[in-house]
Amino acid sequence: MGDILVVDLDGTLLRSDMLYESFWSAAGRDWRSPVRSALALAQGKAALKRYLAGAARIDVTTLPYDPEVIAYIERWRAEGGKTALVTASDQAIADAIGAHLGIFDDIHGSDGTENLKGQRKAAFLIKRYGERAYSYMGDSTADVAVWAHAKRAITVNADAALRNAAESAAEETEHLATHSPTARSYLKALRPHQWMKNILVFLPMLTSHVLEGTTFVMSLLAFISFSLVA
Repeated sequence: MGDILVVDLDGTLLRSDMLYESFWSAAGRDWRSPVRSALALAQGKAALKRYLAGAARIDVTTLPYDPEVIAYIERWRAEGGKTALVTASDQAIADAIGAHLGIFDDIHGSDGTENLKGQRKAAFLIKRYGERAYSYMGDSTADVAVWAHAKRAITVNADAALRNAAESAAEETEHLATHSPTARSYLKALRPHQWMKNILVFLPMLTSHVLEGTTFVMSLLAFISFSLVA
């Protein structure tokens, strides 16, 4: 296997986005973080990611990795191929994830100045690996610019339009469908089994014998709010 397998992070290796993960982690640690994030964003998206990488505390061992993507990478390595994690997420986060997984020979992320995404990522990969000298695994429209210079495009959970765009851009294409959200998936995410204990919010109303309309509505809103949090 002559070319290198380059893997995107957000939505591909991960079933989430590190920008959101790091933002909420930073906000949970310091209430001033959203304001500081806005100030960092004024200097560019890469600057925002650099700020959040330092302000957040991400446990990379608990992130929602896609096991089928990891298995694909491991098979590639087992057949003698090289692999790289190249992401628009900050370099510090990319390094931490790479060190945890131990399945990448090369790791590159945004550096606080350049946001390694779309055309910028394509230019970086051409410079580092060569034109049509890499296979690229991604999941978004921003990756079409990268696939246009790749030997092989590998999509992850892409819709029909994105699959067609990948097929038009690259010499070879492969499509991975690692999960297909269903109504049952969304229902499970709502965690209805956790809602029963929220009935306890009605207890003060019942024990105080204040069965008024306003009290009931407020208790009901509290029940719905706790259920949504679950």
